Amino acid sequence: MDKILILVFLIAYPLLAQQQHFSGSVQRGQVYTHDLGRNLVLRVTTTSIEVQAVPADPRADDYTGCVTPPFHGPNPTDLEAWQFVTDQNELLPESELDQLRRRKFQFTLDAAANKKACDELNLALYTSPVTKKDGTVVYGTPGYKSPPLGTGVVTLRNIELIHVGRGQKAEVQRLDFTVDVVFPPAATKSTKP
Repeated sequence: MDKILILVFLIAYPLLAQQQHFSGSVQRGQVYTHDLGRNLVLRVTTTSIEVQAVPADPRADDYTGCVTPPFHGPNPTDLEAWQFVTDQNELLPESELDQLRRRKFQFTLDAAANKKACDELNLALYTSPVTKKDGTVVYGTPGYKSPPLGTGVVTLRNIELIHVGRGQKAEVQRLDFTVDVVFPPAATKSTKP
């Protein structure tokens, strides 16, 4: 009986969603990198959260950009210091900071899926919508199916700012964080566009 359970587990395990939980910290001018497996890395700086293909390269495509809204203006992967200060450049009250600590994002799983998602986003944002026979307005490709996506949450535990106060420009000096990442089941790997 035990052998049957082990065999079922070994067969089913790759089909289940895979979860990861880890913690890290990063200082201004440095990059925190964590290998997520599946040829992907998570990169956190004091200004951004990115998921990239291995090997990590600051010029490489960010696999979160085309699937994590909003697509104009700051989104959850942006960690700019001005988000954590008042109009007078003073640290936000703790109650307001608490609302900004949880940064939820999605990411594509490979270059082909990222290209597909980015191409679709460009169509949806920058071309005229299509009106179907039933009057439904469609932005982007009618019937478009998103590639499988991973999801992540970075929770900022400690946000250390410098140059806070009137007449200065705040900068993030250090971030401490926890990360939760979920990959979709391996059986639903993305397909080429």
